Amino acid sequence: MERTCDISPEEPSDGGFLVEPAPRPDRAIIVAGTALLIVGFLGILIGEFGCSVGRIGVLCWIAGSLGIFFAGLCFLCFAVFMFRHMVRKAAGQRILTKENVRGAAVELGVIFLNVLIYGGCAIIALGALTAMDSAPFIALPVIAFAILGFASYRIYRKRHPFPYEYTSKAWVVVVLAILGIFMVPIGMANATSGIADLVEGPQTAVVELLDLDVNRPTGRYAGIRTTDYIARFGFGSKRDFTLIVKAQDKEALMPLTETRGLVTVTYYPNSQRLVRIER
Repeated sequence: MERTCDISPEEPSDGGFLVEPAPRPDRAIIVAGTALLIVGFLGILIGEFGCSVGRIGVLCWIAGSLGIFFAGLCFLCFAVFMFRHMVRKAAGQRILTKENVRGAAVELGVIFLNVLIYGGCAIIALGALTAMDSAPFIALPVIAFAILGFASYRIYRKRHPFPYEYTSKAWVVVVLAILGIFMVPIGMANATSGIADLVEGPQTAVVELLDLDVNRPTGRYAGIRTTDYIARFGFGSKRDFTLIVKAQDKEALMPLTETRGLVTVTYYPNSQRLVRIER
């Protein structure tokens, strides 16, 4: 007599849910996110340690900006992946339904609102605190308003608690999404400004050196950042502009040590890249 074993894949003998391979969309998101992470990391390295002078310097600026852009897309990909996984786990099934996605989206919206109000009040209060010396009569009411808004929303949330059924660990999704939302437009804007420099070409101005600062990274950042020389130029009614030269290209600033007064500076204005300095 033939014996058969009839155990449903949805309801195994131990009463739990079977662990199944990730759906195809999730695998695609993981592959895309990993590729974007690698490309973004390489772009940021080129922007940080590459050339900072001339046309090559602008190209390295664009590479670093695109690295930030791709890293932001990577964070968004992993935020989507974790969101899908979180909803499936809470719903106890592999297939996402419109009801599950809608409920999780509402919860994420509430979390974003919490971050916006709590974080916004804190930023406003800290910003006003820095203006206490110059404008105390304006800063004090602003700080009081921020504290009042923070406390009022906190009391409201205590009296009207929101049930987080799908997104109990959504803070990771929120952090990744916020990073991606900020990094994508910043990287795109910087890359666009660098491309505009390449299209329009460098500018030339007769100016004098107003200030020269050296930004040396210390501590844990010393190994992943380079020393930057930040030079500010201007003359008379001309608008001041700032150029950034990395330590490996500091020879380009040598004419400033050989002369005082007016110099002719050729530079790319958007990416703040120096071409040459002539006496």
